[in-house]
Amino acid sequence: MSDKTTKPIVHGSMLRKIVASDLQSERDNCNFDKEEMYDLFGNWAVLGKETKDLKKSVENLIESDPNLHLTHKYYEWSTKEIQEMWMKKLNYLYFHSPQVRKMHFQTRPTVDFYWAWAHHGQAPDGLHSTMFIQCLDAFSTDEQRAFWYPKANNHDIIGCYAQTEIGHGSNVAGLETTATFDKKTDEFVIHSPTMTSTKWWPGDMGRYANFALVMARLVIESDGEKNDYGVVPFIVQIRSLEDHKYMPGVKCGDMGPKFGYHSKDNGWLKFN
Repeated sequence: MSDKTTKPIVHGSMLRKIVASDLQSERDNCNFDKEEMYDLFGNWAVLGKETKDLKKSVENLIESDPNLHLTHKYYEWSTKEIQEMWMKKLNYLYFHSPQVRKMHFQTRPTVDFYWAWAHHGQAPDGLHSTMFIQCLDAFSTDEQRAFWYPKANNHDIIGCYAQTEIGHGSNVAGLETTATFDKKTDEFVIHSPTMTSTKWWPGDMGRYANFALVMARLVIESDGEKNDYGVVPFIVQIRSLEDHKYMPGVKCGDMGPKFGYHSKDNGWLKFN
């Protein structure tokens, strides 16, 4: 296609100015209340006016700031390039807008609105807010929450939710990863005993997370017998906070190409 026929990617209000005249005419003369239809599709009766206003403020912010506009090169980029673009825009948006900072850690529907409007697809670190932080809040004691929650909330650490295993999918009862209590060292030893116990598909794991909330079988030895107490959540550091290299005994990485969902960082993880 020649440069003369190539049109630039435009955003938001700019796009509305060049829409086909017959389509614009239909929009201008529709016989229903557009705001009422917007409320219906947005489920605002349930989510509330405050959430609706917050979403609209984010829409306006993204439309007005060139640093947040969509890029026409998205479909030419590799998965890694897409994710890096995502993280740059996410950091810019997150640290330049108190409203977005507040929105980032609210309920999942609100977060989805943010993803949909801010970028293409899903955020590489979306599971950090929707799963890791939520689990810290739900599973922690007051002392644990006081230690971990501020670090996660401030993005000092990035966490993933390591439940799904390649041999078990969402069958939590069948998970094979073990957390065996070592009485001599007063530690839990996290281990992947089989190939099928490999954590597989969790978001944010492949490249970005340095901590994982790992669902593992709690094993405690008593009177020479190893007793299995079922699946329990553990916080495990998987990468260094200094240079982002794997922690000892940890192997993980990105899953590779997928059909769609290229902006999402899905990974695999094994413990030894």
